[in-house]
Amino acid sequence: MNIAAAVKELSKTLGTPKPRAAFGSLVPYAWLVRGLVEKGFGVSDSVHHVINNSGLKGSKQTFGSLRAAYYKVKTQEWPVEHAAPGTTEEEIFE
Repeated sequence: MNIAAAVKELSKTLGTPKPRAAFGSLVPYAWLVRGLVEKGFGVSDSVHHVINNSGLKGSKQTFGSLRAAYYKVKTQEWPVEHAAPGTTEEEIFE
């Protein structure tokens, strides 16, 4: 079997591929969700709020992916390089 020819033939029947977000592109948004959750908001509400106010395409897949990305960054140390010079984590989230 010629794999390249088979893939070429099968790809003709699928049509054009769907655009997908680049791997890791939701991580900055996950940090926004984490910031809201740490202020006392619920996870689902925070995910919906970030999706609705950040220009992300709202879908079930985006919601699930962003929620999963949040749980991945939930236990990580806050990235210091994203804070303004001279601010501490406590000042940022007051």
